[in-house]
Amino acid sequence: MDKKECGYSPATIKKCHVILSSILRTAVEWQVIDSNPCERVSPPKLTKNIDDIKYFTLEQAQIFLKALEMEYTTK
Repeated sequence: MDKKECGYSPATIKKCHVILSSILRTAVEWQVIDSNPCERVSPPKLTKNIDDIKYFTLEQAQIFLKALEMEYTTK
C-alpha cells in the first residue's frame, strides 16, 4: 500500500519495519522461526521535501551566533 491508501508516512512504515525486523531477527537467532520475512520486504524509500527543511531567518541566525559568543555559566 502507498501512503495515501494506508494513512502512514514512509518514515513511520520504515520505523515499524526496523523494529519488526529486529524482533524477527532475534527469533531466528533463538531458532523460534527459520527465517526473517522482513528480509524479503523493501520498506519505502524516504524522500525529503524541500518545503519541510527548516532554517533560520537572517535575524534568527544573528541572535543564535551572538548567543554562541556569550560565556556559559552555571549557578
